[in-house]
Amino acid sequence: MANRKKIFHVLSIVTWALIVSGVVFVLVSAVQKEHNVICKEVVVTIDQSHGYKMIDENEILSSLWPETKGFLPKEKNTTSFDLFNLEKQVEKNPWVQAANLFFDQQHRIHINIEQKIAFARIFNSEGNSYYLDSNYYLLPVKSNDVISLPVFTNFYFNPIKKSKEDSNTISRILSLSRFIAADSFLMAQIESVNVNPDNTFEFVTQVGNHRVMLGLRDDWEHLFKKLTAMYSTMLENDSWDNYDLVDLRFKDQVVCIRKSFLSSGLDNSMQIDSTQTTSLIVDTMITKPNGKPK
Repeated sequence: MANRKKIFHVLSIVTWALIVSGVVFVLVSAVQKEHNVICKEVVVTIDQSHGYKMIDENEILSSLWPETKGFLPKEKNTTSFDLFNLEKQVEKNPWVQAANLFFDQQHRIHINIEQKIAFARIFNSEGNSYYLDSNYYLLPVKSNDVISLPVFTNFYFNPIKKSKEDSNTISRILSLSRFIAADSFLMAQIESVNVNPDNTFEFVTQVGNHRVMLGLRDDWEHLFKKLTAMYSTMLENDSWDNYDLVDLRFKDQVVCIRKSFLSSGLDNSMQIDSTQTTSLIVDTMITKPNGKPK
């Protein structure tokens, strides 16, 4: 009986030894096989859900493997790819919001790229241009594609040393740009928004060719409601070209200066009381608006 127990004990040890050896052999074989796997293909996918493609595939490949001069790094061992560092390298591109790299079961390396979202086109006083995203990053203008966005002129800030005033102005630019972009009429009517040295806004229109002053205000819905009321009256009176300046800075009021009176040196304007349901334009000779600018 004791001998039988010893035999079973020895057989048990041998069996487990064989099992462990088999597992080790399989693992070693798998590791060796993995080390011998080569990259079959590089697949670059760029998210274009926002309607534009500002990143070129060759640009990405050249930034990752400059020594290959843009050629795909196929036939290289998959273990030689440091995916984490490669992702960080891709994300250095100013137009890349996020990058995700991985190998699939066919041993193809995938490079999935999410682009940053531009909200406004900016021109500084020297005529140089760039895009602006929601995180206040400056995005370079590229020849890859063109984005239809509201244009702001005469503005620049140092992205490394933004002042509080810069941040406030940028915030107003972004909110106004979103408001304009959401309205097809305003996109067509507004040629560009100028940022004055005191950070007040004004824009020039396509139809009527008049300046519209917004000042330092940011209550866009209220301001443009007043402007819409004025335009309705202009259409009724066929007076699109009669006014040179439209001032929306005053509370519940639109002040418009006639071109003819500007040239003659007189101060003649029309005013709209936007508190009324149906806004009326009244031609008056005034020396000072009744409202107070914000």
